[in-house]
Amino acid sequence: MTYLNLSWTVATRFPPYGGNVDNPNLMTIAEKLLASLHSSGTVTLEMEDENERSKSLQVRAENGMYFLSLGIETETDWIVRTYRNPDVKPPGDMLDILGDRWNTQAICRDSEIVMAVFEEFFKTGDVSRKYLI
Repeated sequence: MTYLNLSWTVATRFPPYGGNVDNPNLMTIAEKLLASLHSSGTVTLEMEDENERSKSLQVRAENGMYFLSLGIETETDWIVRTYRNPDVKPPGDMLDILGDRWNTQAICRDSEIVMAVFEEFFKTGDVSRKYLI
């Protein structure tokens, strides 16, 4: 890993606040996640691997609902993986998180899963298919 950046927003505070930090440790990531997950906001962890390819993990949080996405740059494309809720059967309803509409199949309601996904990404540079498909 040659580059790591954490950025976050907490939208329900007045005034809203956020920031970013290079090369965060796991404690800093957990702190920013908890602030956003327990209120409303976003957390993004970006890294560049040894091949200078970007990866970006983001959670968008609002009202106990979390949309997780992982973008991975390849030689020719950008692949996006998301959480798939096993309790929601197709086609699923649509709902808003931070002004964007998402299918309920892609919504996680378990903050422990979100924390585990960010920890795995921080430690390995990837997230297992157990969490994101």
